Amino acid sequence: MHRDIKPDNYVKVGNDFKLIDFGLVKKNQESKTVAVGSKFYQAPELIENGVPTLATDVWSLGCLFYEIFTGLSIY
Repeated sequence: MHRDIKPDNYVKVGNDFKLIDFGLVKKNQESKTVAVGSKFYQAPELIENGVPTLATDVWSLGCLFYEIFTGLSIY
């Protein structure tokens, strides 16, 4: 899990976009800190119970796609 997907963590290389900033990436659930990343892109369940899952990254990615497709910022 990346745990901090947001527009600031992407760079354009040629015609491709690359995800960067892997400082919060963790492999197993036991070693994860809770409530990390940018609040504007955090899933509601992460804010409520503080336990990150793969689904919380999908939520953040959805927020990012919203901004890309609409041109509007979520914050």
